[in-house]
Amino acid sequence: MLINQLKKKKNALEDESSTKQGRVLPVFQKLGWDIFNTEEVFPEYSTESGRVDYSLMSNNQSKVFVEVKKVSEDLKNHEDQLLRYCYEAGVKLAILTNGTVWWFYLPLISEEWSQRRFHAIEINKQDTITIVESFEKFLNKNSVISGEALKQAKKIHNNKKIKNLLKETIPKAWNNLIHSQNEKLYKLISDETENIIGHKPENELIGTFIKNLHSVKPVKMNHSKPNSKFDQTANDIKTNEKKYLRHEKNSHISKTPQNIKKIKSFTFNGNEYPVRNSKGVLLQLLNILYNLEKSNFNKVFLLEGRNRPYFSRDSSDLRYASLIEGTDIYAETNRSTPNIIDFSYELLNHFGYSQKCLEINYYG
Repeated sequence: MLINQLKKKKNALEDESSTKQGRVLPVFQKLGWDIFNTEEVFPEYSTESGRVDYSLMSNNQSKVFVEVKKVSEDLKNHEDQLLRYCYEAGVKLAILTNGTVWWFYLPLISEEWSQRRFHAIEINKQDTITIVESFEKFLNKNSVISGEALKQAKKIHNNKKIKNLLKETIPKAWNNLIHSQNEKLYKLISDETENIIGHKPENELIGTFIKNLHSVKPVKMNHSKPNSKFDQTANDIKTNEKKYLRHEKNSHISKTPQNIKKIKSFTFNGNEYPVRNSKGVLLQLLNILYNLEKSNFNKVFLLEGRNRPYFSRDSSDLRYASLIEGTDIYAETNRSTPNIIDFSYELLNHFGYSQKCLEINYYG
């Protein structure tokens, strides 16, 4: 397969011409473009201010501009150049690539330059299936000519805008709740506190906690009963699912070898699943959980890293995106073996399964 061949190419010293011939044109050809027909793949296409490396065309109209740089080139230095070409020619879809990284743009939308990039393919980081799906969606000849590629690009861009807007608005919504003495919020905190210690706090105490929310120190999970009626004060309200998951996860660490051996399989609920590595454990386990928890599987989006999500429907949100079989959800797999094993146990806790359901099997 072409993508696997490209993954094996290691010549970082190749120049721009070699990148075009050895990496870019084969991709065009694989996606249905006739690279020997200048009515489809027009090289060095002239615009008002310069020449773009390739114009992918249909009926004498430029559909996609593609600017190519050598493998070692930093693409950020050439974004303005490509977007300027597109603006001058009225081209709605554009690609900037060095043969291993492919950045996709909607150059004519009314956004800042950085926000016009809607997708990225990284051949040396993403898995083959993800890469093929992206190329077929945005660069396949039939998709481009029919307008489906542009339609999908706009859909992804709009979804990103909505997601960013939600990220900005959720803190505002939270501030509105905590400053308006919202009855539902007070009741929720009161009920959860009662579940933990068997006593309900008064609204005045909850209000004091909310006012001092940012200064509250997290508490350790304590499964023993309090010594007095209210030994646990507002700090206890801070106890949440993430604390519980961290506590539960830590209890299995002793099961994980200090020097990780090669994984041969894992056992879940008595069934053994052969895998090649820790990534295989994670993806197979996610597939199992999806089949068991289809109506509830979107809970995976509640698990997030400090700076990046662990799961997304947009592969460009992740460093190394791997598609979960049977879903349209990608998982972050750019993680160490111990980290993946720990996270696998955390996944089980997240969906309400015991750690004892999972056992990692090693060679030797």
